[in-house]
Amino acid sequence: MGFHHGPHGPDEETKVSLFDRRLLGRLLQLAAPYRWQLGVGLFLALVLWAIGLAMPYVKKLAIDQGIVAKDLGVLTRLALFSLGLFVVRFGASCARGILLAVTGQKVILDLREGVFAHLQALGLDYYEKEQSGRIISRLTNDIDAINELLSFGLVEAFANVATLLGAVVIMFHLHVGLTLACLAILPFMVLVVVGLRSRVHAAFKETRKTIAEVTAAVQETIAGIRVVQAFCRERKNDQRFAELNERNLVANVRAIKLFSLFFPVVEVISSIGVVIVLWYGGWLLVRHQITLGDAFAFIAYQNMFFDPIRGLTRLYGQLQGAMAGAERVFEIRDTVPIVQDRPDARDLPPFSQSLVFDNVTFGYDGDKPALDGVSFEVKRGETVALVGPAGAGKSTVIKLLSRLYDPTGGRVLIDGQELPTITVRSLRQQMGVVLQDTFLFSGTVEENLVYGRPDASQDEIRAATEAVNAADFIARLPQQLGSQVGERGGSLSQGQRQLVSFARALAAEPRILILDEATSSVDVFTEALIQNALKTLLQDRTAFIIAHRLSTVMDADRIMVLEEGRLVETGTHRELLEQDGLYARLFRLQFREEEDAETPAMPGGGFGGGGNGMDFLPGRGGGS
Repeated sequence: MGFHHGPHGPDEETKVSLFDRRLLGRLLQLAAPYRWQLGVGLFLALVLWAIGLAMPYVKKLAIDQGIVAKDLGVLTRLALFSLGLFVVRFGASCARGILLAVTGQKVILDLREGVFAHLQALGLDYYEKEQSGRIISRLTNDIDAINELLSFGLVEAFANVATLLGAVVIMFHLHVGLTLACLAILPFMVLVVVGLRSRVHAAFKETRKTIAEVTAAVQETIAGIRVVQAFCRERKNDQRFAELNERNLVANVRAIKLFSLFFPVVEVISSIGVVIVLWYGGWLLVRHQITLGDAFAFIAYQNMFFDPIRGLTRLYGQLQGAMAGAERVFEIRDTVPIVQDRPDARDLPPFSQSLVFDNVTFGYDGDKPALDGVSFEVKRGETVALVGPAGAGKSTVIKLLSRLYDPTGGRVLIDGQELPTITVRSLRQQMGVVLQDTFLFSGTVEENLVYGRPDASQDEIRAATEAVNAADFIARLPQQLGSQVGERGGSLSQGQRQLVSFARALAAEPRILILDEATSSVDVFTEALIQNALKTLLQDRTAFIIAHRLSTVMDADRIMVLEEGRLVETGTHRELLEQDGLYARLFRLQFREEEDAETPAMPGGGFGGGGNGMDFLPGRGGGS
């Protein structure tokens, strides 16, 4: 087990523009449902902006008309007015902070829920290409970066720009020449900031890329911990993780160093501006061309001019992180599911007639077709087995039937209707699936049993567990149906998980049942329990059974043999043996292997499965 880059390559996480108005516009659209909250927050920001601009001018009046003029009444009135401004600023600041923080959290809540819902709608092709760790990183790290921007960043940026412009206007009002002297250093500051911003942006992109790799590595290791420990890969994985972690450290340190250059540069340049204003302002004051209050106010407004520049510099880094995160989050939102309901799609009535594959062709990513001109019809209530070497196309048939993919040629019909003309939900609600790799969700046994049909009654749950012989072991659990199964069902044995999986499929009351090597991973005792329950499970249902072990499908109504994507034989077990084709050869080969292993072939009547050596036939390979 090792760590690796996703299918898009190591630079996929860095594909972000320096500043994208489109992305910013989409972020603002997320906040549209909260217009009034943002409007109030913006109003409070304007109140704070006005108070901030007014305070130096009030102090100027206090100096010129109160202190210098020795008018205690004016000084008292201005002091009380200043106190009132401080009280209003305190209230407005608290209200704005709470309002914007809560609104930002609501926007992020909507975004995260929207992305999660979209992820569930994406097809298998997306998950076959994308690392789950990177997806998790986008739902956590990237959305957190967006949260920082939406909660405070945008309003702070607006307030900083407004303060900067307001300060310049008042400075020009106080003294034009002094203002021009102050602004003389601005071109140098712009040159430095522009020169550094591209390097800072590249550094921020690298930090987002490396943290995604770290997250992916952690997720992959935890998901495969049994394999890691079985092959003693702990030290090797420790080394690889340390390398990824070190890369993340180096990227963050580089970004911090570059970003930290902004503040000293701004401080040095602004200090030069302060020196110019002090000298020139002092000269004007000595020559009585400005008052003492003017000089005091001008220095205060000069600081108000440079402080927003410092604030915007800090926000620039926040904006870059949010833009990088938004690019990847919206990349998920913009990914179009390969299978979607048509606008005129209708719900499927209860399945009652037949399923038809009409000259169906399908290939993955333009490769050699996984299915090539496959045609067959399955009547309601039939049990059909799909057999053949690995890579023959058995699982592909099931994926097309479940409409996880659409065929590239031909048609799949159910009760005479092409699958794209009916809603995906109404189709899959009539299907029950039991896979070889059983997946149970964290929660109780009961929560897993009703996963496909949440409104199932206790009697229906009990009947489903009894039908598949799962009731006995559930009754022995500490809290019975209320017992926690752990992540991926880790607190249960493989056989117990498979029994729960069978009961889950039955509780959903499916009209079409799909068993994909459903018993190949269980012990002989559990397999016997399932085989005894199959008659109940398959009663009045149409079943598709994928099995490698041919002795387990001998009693199927029909056996369809696939080879290299083509349907090469169809018939009952006896008919296929008489044809002496691929099925007969595979059956004889398997029978000899079972005899060599001193394992007699299981008599007909069951649909369980086990390893059979078919995957190791010369010239066979790949998935089914």
